[in-house]
Amino acid sequence: MDMLKMLLNDKYKDMFSSLTSSGFSEDQAKAFIPEAASQLMSSGNAAGSDASSILGNIDIQALAEKLGISSELVTTGLAKLLPIVTSATGGDDSGGLMGTINKFF
Repeated sequence: MDMLKMLLNDKYKDMFSSLTSSGFSEDQAKAFIPEAASQLMSSGNAAGSDASSILGNIDIQALAEKLGISSELVTTGLAKLLPIVTSATGGDDSGGLMGTINKFF
């Protein structure tokens, strides 16, 4: 299973709740989560980059247009998901998914 699928399986409820409590409709959150998580993970490898570097590598306007939502909502959503993604991929002291995976190899 690839890292994105593991992240979505493990943290989807947390991400969904965070977005819907921040102004996303349920449909918007469902569409936003896989797109945003993918971009956060690929934007400079979320586990090894700081937040400003990660967010700076994402074309917020293009993501907004693709999903049919405002760039302000995209920015809010990315800010909400970034700590969840970085935590899950080992970007904090807990090790996250990568820390767990690395224990086996």
